Amino acid sequence: MEILIKGARIVDESKDFLGDIYVRDGKIEDFGKDLNYPCNTIDGQGLTLMPSFIDLHVHFREPGYTYKEDLYTGSLAALRGGYTLVNLMANTKPVCSSMDIVEYVLNRAKELDLVDMHQVVSITKDFDGLTLSHLDPLDERVKFISDDGKGIKSNIVMYKAMLKALDKGLTIMVHAEDEDLTPIDYRISENIITMRDIYLSKETGAKIHLCHVSTKEAIEEIRRAKAQGINVTCEVTPHHIGLWDNDYKVNP
Repeated sequence: MEILIKGARIVDESKDFLGDIYVRDGKIEDFGKDLNYPCNTIDGQGLTLMPSFIDLHVHFREPGYTYKEDLYTGSLAALRGGYTLVNLMANTKPVCSSMDIVEYVLNRAKELDLVDMHQVVSITKDFDGLTLSHLDPLDERVKFISDDGKGIKSNIVMYKAMLKALDKGLTIMVHAEDEDLTPIDYRISENIITMRDIYLSKETGAKIHLCHVSTKEAIEEIRRAKAQGINVTCEVTPHHIGLWDNDYKVNP
């Protein structure tokens, strides 16, 4: 199948121009201006063509909470927004603490054949905040571990989790929250765990990814850590950027 898209805005990390793209059998064969191929032509004026997106932090809620979302509806929403690879959080029911659930999700993704899916496994078994033995059987299909929605309260548990993650080549996605401090000051709650886990990452060499960063102090700590070569990345969310806490309250 051949398609020629004419006059679209073409954007990637190094280009931004108005032009044409020629696609054959699902692959971009040519791009530029004033292309001419004898095939189905689409008027791209007013449209933007760019590489598809990756979302490292999604909740498709399957298994267990499919009244909220499931792998099919979540995939359709992802495609609608231009996302073709999604990373599914482990807060399902049961919690994704085993390869059995990973297998289920990956097989279902293959059946649907809509987007690529990665399944996150919990840091601690069933989010109990203590148990790490379920990490040992994980194979190379698992890239991330996270207790998203819950902070790891114990310093020694997080330290040991980082050692395991380093050994298995996993990235820890950190929910930076000390839940005991949240009712008093959510900023302190986030900042203290951010600083702790950056320090543990520095000491262990494990890679961490700080989820939904919401304070300027946390951002400053992350910038300092990256400048020191610590293996840390982060993400932010639209509601934490665009809203004040007296507009809409979202965890923490």
